[in-house]
Amino acid sequence: MPITINQLRNVNELVEYLNDLEAKIRVLEDENTALRSAMEEVSNSNRNVLNLLRQEWPRTGLVSRSFWIRALTVYGHFFIIQLIVTAFLFVGYLIFIAPVITRFINEVLPTLLPGMTP
Repeated sequence: MPITINQLRNVNELVEYLNDLEAKIRVLEDENTALRSAMEEVSNSNRNVLNLLRQEWPRTGLVSRSFWIRALTVYGHFFIIQLIVTAFLFVGYLIFIAPVITRFINEVLPTLLPGMTP
């Protein structure tokens, strides 16, 4: 708390008060130095993490800053996966369902429609 001139009785009290203030200033300067060095270490650590991410992180549009690039990248991934799944389903259809339909056409359809031959 600041002291006023009326509270000081003599020069010795003023000197003690100034010494106390100087001691507090030294403590604060030491704390400030420690905090600055800690902040610099954190900053260096952050820089190291950023450099690691730049080197190791895949270059893809999924982490772009632009919304449209991210959205179109997600849509592109979705579209390619959909094509792959559809291709597998189509191959499964050709292997399992198409022979059944072909047998049905060859065996049952001529009995339903006489005179029609496949």
